[in-house]
Amino acid sequence: MVDPREHLTSQQVLKMAYLSDMILQFANYLEGLANADGYGDVEVRAQVVSSLNGRPGQNLVDPSVDLTEVPRPWFGHANWILPLEEPLQTGNK
Repeated sequence: MVDPREHLTSQQVLKMAYLSDMILQFANYLEGLANADGYGDVEVRAQVVSSLNGRPGQNLVDPSVDLTEVPRPWFGHANWILPLEEPLQTGNK
């Protein structure tokens, strides 16, 4: 278990909640640290909970995915980012 606050500034930690590319960058950083410490092939998984527009918090990242193995998406959807579970509630009832 790694606490991102031990490696990043508080501003960087907050940005990871909505800038998914930073999550991948951090995963690769952790892999580099582990490799430098003599560990072989390591897996990095994330438990990231986020909320959007008043919805309840939910997992943002699929916790079963090794983030060191996913390509950086330049366009489109990244399969390791989970879809919203609850639709946005509108004022109409």
